[in-house]
Amino acid sequence: MARYYELISKPQNGQERFNHRQALLKAIEKKTGRPMVVYAANTIVPNIPSSLDHSDITPFSDLTRTITGTAVDVLLHSPGGLAEAAERIVHLLRARFTSVRFVIPHSAFSAATMLATSADELLLADTSALGPIDPQIVTRDPQTGQTAIVPTQAILEGFENAKADIKADPEVLGVYLPLLAKLDLALFEMCKNANQLSKTLVTEWLKTYLLKDEADPAARADYIAEYLSKHKDRLSHGRPITLKIAKDELQIKRVVDLKTDPAGDLINELWAEVEWYIETTGTSKFFENAYGVAFRRAFQVQQQIAAFPFPFPVPQPAPQPQPPAPTP
Repeated sequence: MARYYELISKPQNGQERFNHRQALLKAIEKKTGRPMVVYAANTIVPNIPSSLDHSDITPFSDLTRTITGTAVDVLLHSPGGLAEAAERIVHLLRARFTSVRFVIPHSAFSAATMLATSADELLLADTSALGPIDPQIVTRDPQTGQTAIVPTQAILEGFENAKADIKADPEVLGVYLPLLAKLDLALFEMCKNANQLSKTLVTEWLKTYLLKDEADPAARADYIAEYLSKHKDRLSHGRPITLKIAKDELQIKRVVDLKTDPAGDLINELWAEVEWYIETTGTSKFFENAYGVAFRRAFQVQQQIAAFPFPFPVPQPAPQPQPPAPTP
């Protein structure tokens, strides 16, 4: 049984690893009675096209088109991305399957957490992490041209705090003016709309799928969507929502500990293979099933060579032998 530390400790043949992943996918299906598709992104290398976006629709379509039956498991690993792309994937999956499980052995943040809320059942491990669904937005400083990715709620809360401080003490206006001058007024409306979209989608998916068997799914969906969307309460966009939080604090009945699943060990082994492959092949996104669909999106890291004016060393004379000390 391959584990991650075993894979990185010795060279591996690519064809052998592909064959092993295929065998694992088939073995998992035999255990669960459900086909599995893999959608995994590189979450290690920064500034590469690994976010969930509209380019993922065609691969997802290919992954599901070759599968028979009305049930599917999706092994998901993603840093998140566009809520609109997540919505399209949910529509695609639900038009094709009546039962969808998301298996998250490691991480599914932001828009990937949104995807997870559309499941009929979630399989999480002790190492799994979901994240807040508050959107992030790319901002640009009009003076320096520098860009930054900032949670939309942080922008809105910062603006409200500035208004309150100025109202309480007008003399602080001079301090805030240079900061407020960097923000376009349209940005605030964009932030409000993005927040509302993510909450609306997640509330509807929770009510329809993950919480459908509960006594009051609508009220529970409102509560959990609010919990997931509060950036201020979570303090960080990347702070994990763990298996324990999902089961004990949020009390989601359809969250299953991966250890208890009949195919849990096989899934963990498959994840080790997928993680190793992504990190050693320059892969930004990886798609695979056991029915002939297997491909990846690659990236290239541009190496920058610093042009520092290193001086050439000045030749120095070789040390001369010293005459022997006189004998007393």
